[in-house]
Amino acid sequence: VPFCNYQGKASILFTVRTQHVGTHKGQVSFPGGHIDSNETAIEAAKRETIEELGMGIGPIDVITTGKEVYSITGTLVTPVIGFIQNDMESFDALSPSQDEVDKVFVRSIEQLMEPGFKTYNITERHGSTWKMPIYGDGTGDERIWGLTAYVLESVLDQLVIPIVSDPIKE
Repeated sequence: VPFCNYQGKASILFTVRTQHVGTHKGQVSFPGGHIDSNETAIEAAKRETIEELGMGIGPIDVITTGKEVYSITGTLVTPVIGFIQNDMESFDALSPSQDEVDKVFVRSIEQLMEPGFKTYNITERHGSTWKMPIYGDGTGDERIWGLTAYVLESVLDQLVIPIVSDPIKE
């Protein structure tokens, strides 16, 4: 979950997967992927981010890891929350992998927290009912849903909302 400053605004960076990847074609995701042997989740997240977006992304500070969750395909996912050190005015410094990344975009924290920007879809899977978040207007290739939205909601609830709703008192 790459936090960044984009055009002066605290934001989170997302990618849209190409039609060439094995799973989740055309879906919004965070940079990342499978852990190689003898590699930690943090090392994998950094390596995959550079593979997907290029060295121009610059240094990434790891803030923490989130609670591990299973994807719909049964893969155990460890969210790694980081901060891209370089302020971005555009995506010019990035060189997205043509095999993996169709598009790069950001959403400001402000927009992600706007009332109405997040809705919920009730769905049934494996005999259970789930309330799944959806960020965006519900259409287009920048609609954030599925595991990405689930992880995003958890990160915003645990890291951002406490800061916004309980500012440090002087």
